Amino acid sequence: MPVGELLGRAPRRSKGKAVWHALVQWRDWSLPVKLSAVTVVPIVLALVLGITTIAAQVGRSGEYQRLDRLVALGGGVRALTGALQQERTVTSAMLTAGTVGGTPELAAARTATDAAIGPFTAEQARAAETEPGVSG
Repeated sequence: MPVGELLGRAPRRSKGKAVWHALVQWRDWSLPVKLSAVTVVPIVLALVLGITTIAAQVGRSGEYQRLDRLVALGGGVRALTGALQQERTVTSAMLTAGTVGGTPELAAARTATDAAIGPFTAEQARAAETEPGVSG
């Protein structure tokens, strides 16, 4: 046993330890302090969780934008591919039939293909901003 305890003296603590000891002894806190702690702790916890959730959502928004642009590009690819396949089908039908020169059906297929190139090119350029591999 320490000599101070034998003589009836309370052990001396440094100021930092005294403050920590007072905080740990929550049963000695006054009622307003206890009520404040019970109110403030959940509010602080809710704020921290809210800020964390918002930060995660903001981080994911870039990913959502990238996916949106890739989906739009996929639609453009499908439209252009469909127009090219239609043009190819009309051309092969003409060649099989032995027709030389153009037909109104072939002209319409070529016009549809030309019309699909512009939107595809624009979607490809938008997608390349967030996904550089798309430009190749």
